[in-house]
Amino acid sequence: MVYFVDQSRKACQIIRENLKSLEVEEGFEILEMDLARALDRLKTPFNIAFVDPPYEREDLYEACLKKFGSASLLAEDGLLIIEHSKRKELPDTVGNIRKIRSLVQGDAALAFYTA
Repeated sequence: MVYFVDQSRKACQIIRENLKSLEVEEGFEILEMDLARALDRLKTPFNIAFVDPPYEREDLYEACLKKFGSASLLAEDGLLIIEHSKRKELPDTVGNIRKIRSLVQGDAALAFYTA
């Protein structure tokens, strides 16, 4: 199951159109809401979670890391990947998650966390 979360109605519509063009009709849910609310709603631990908040919204990075670090949101051997500006350093540990890798590509960076 794949969950797409975005609070932008326009972004969710683009996701729907892309899935339709790929003829994907099941195995996904689009949640038009903010990430914190979506994570409260979804109780199943994730095998892979990819989070890409707007770079200027540092509060979203902190909230996301805090939520994943304090709850059982990752399955055993699950992976949280957060895309962020290479100018922003994310913490090595938050609660019960720890960063295992960082990758910089251009102006973007990816931080990989496990429980």
